[in-house]
Amino acid sequence: MGNAKIGFMGLTLELYKEKLPALTGHLGEFSRELNTVLSEMSETVHLPVAWNKKTISEGFSIFKKEKVDGIVLVFLSYSASLEILPSVRQAKVPVLIWNTQKIAEIKKGFGLQELLENHGMHGVQDLASVLQRENISFSLITGHYKDKTTLSAVKDWCVAAGAASKISRARIGRIGRLFPRMGDFAMEPEILKKILGPETVEIGNGALKEFRHFSSRRHGLPETNLPPEVSWAPEISRKIKKEAVDSIAFLKKIAAEKHLSALAVNFEGMGKEMPMPFAGISCLMGEGFGYGGEGDIYSASAVLLGQILSGNKATFTEMFTTDYKNSRIFMSHMGESSMALRRKGEPVKLILNKMELGNGIPTAVPVFGIMPGLYTLFNLTGVPVGLKFIASVVTVINGKPLERIKTPHFFIKPQNKVEEFLTAYSEQGGTHHPAMAYGDIRSKLNFFCGIKRIPLAEI
Repeated sequence: MGNAKIGFMGLTLELYKEKLPALTGHLGEFSRELNTVLSEMSETVHLPVAWNKKTISEGFSIFKKEKVDGIVLVFLSYSASLEILPSVRQAKVPVLIWNTQKIAEIKKGFGLQELLENHGMHGVQDLASVLQRENISFSLITGHYKDKTTLSAVKDWCVAAGAASKISRARIGRIGRLFPRMGDFAMEPEILKKILGPETVEIGNGALKEFRHFSSRRHGLPETNLPPEVSWAPEISRKIKKEAVDSIAFLKKIAAEKHLSALAVNFEGMGKEMPMPFAGISCLMGEGFGYGGEGDIYSASAVLLGQILSGNKATFTEMFTTDYKNSRIFMSHMGESSMALRRKGEPVKLILNKMELGNGIPTAVPVFGIMPGLYTLFNLTGVPVGLKFIASVVTVINGKPLERIKTPHFFIKPQNKVEEFLTAYSEQGGTHHPAMAYGDIRSKLNFFCGIKRIPLAEI
């Protein structure tokens, strides 16, 4: 998904600039050192030192012109809040106040010079107090610039700022509209657009008619993005195999033409134009695409966010059956799961689904397990006044796919008892369409929710 572009500004006081010019030079050197650190996390636009309303405003104008995804402010020394407030108030991108300093320890020889070069914290307190009073959103991280935990948090914020920018520009394509009478995600697209940012693009059956005559080879597109370890069930005909392969390129073509970064597909509303493209959806998710089943634009947005926050290792899923004895949950869906998460070294089996519950056009379903380890299960759901996220760290259990299950599937084990987890999830209003991302992305998700002013409930 690419690195975020971050504007970085160091702050000091105009009085120091006039009366202590040498100090400003030292602070500028420290600002450049901090920029070197930030440059390892993201692309930066650096303004070493700003000292009054004019220079701060000019810096923010440069950031706007450069289209940064977020702005990091560091108080190199004290700087007065009312010099900074107008620029922060008008900023259209998230702002992080990084409360750090040059020294990590006050030693016996600490004196006036060291104090002057390490007293930004009351500038932080001044500005943070004013921003809180003015109800202006900002993020705050405190910690030394060489501390690994602090740097990890700053990096997570940069990723979250980039994600907020990408999500705000995202377009979600919906095929087949909503599954009738499914209520948990039956919220208007305008709510998603207003609060989170993505725009919904309805794709009618007319756009799918082209698939009847579509050929990857004829359009100069790769014939397959399936992994090399693929085995096709004997009952899959050459026609169904070709359609499964072509569906990958066809969905990419639609996505490119309509500038989409996610899809929400309702198998019931596919019409008779093409088979349900399970293979294509699974491959697109494997390349960083968002996806939601049954026409769920909200889960499609959550999966897209998970892709950005995890480096394209997120998937759509559903909880199906509880294993109370072993405190685990069986996860699956009809045939959509990210190829990027498949267990390495094991084949992907493509089996036949006659789609008797859908449009009746036989299609190929990729069946595989996903790699074990720590994941974040999270969900975007509605509340009376908008939206919120629910998140929990779970473990995907190491084990081969079940022979009698003909869909991609796996087991998760919550951190607490499965009964407690499932009760808490539904009490928080979790929908039956969660997303999952490899690793613990809660820190990034927490920063993202702070930027978007969306509540986050952790289980």
